[in-house]
Amino acid sequence: MKQNKIIIELANEMKAANIEVVHFYQEQGSAGRIYVEFPGESQVQLFYKILFSENSQHPDALLLSAFNSKAPEDEQWGYSLNVGYRKANNSCDFQFHMFVEFPLSSYPEVLRRMKEHNS
Repeated sequence: MKQNKIIIELANEMKAANIEVVHFYQEQGSAGRIYVEFPGESQVQLFYKILFSENSQHPDALLLSAFNSKAPEDEQWGYSLNVGYRKANNSCDFQFHMFVEFPLSSYPEVLRRMKEHNS
């Protein structure tokens, strides 16, 4: 599957689910990772609610890889926060963007769940 097709297909499904995304990036290579930048915590919550709410009582492999630091490193999901500001009219506007990264091996299940949610 081509890099752009992966990003576009997931981006379209997330847009259909009303999840706002700032940026997508896919690392090259078969063991690559997909990075998604969200404009804030509420959008990450919506993304996670779609992916994990049905499985929260009975964890599956995707849920465990997203939250289990003991999973093999190449299967773990990662998170980071970017804080920026812009000066305007004697005040500062702060922006908080959250990044979620997941392994390419999780992509088929992430896409399947997004499509299922949107159907």
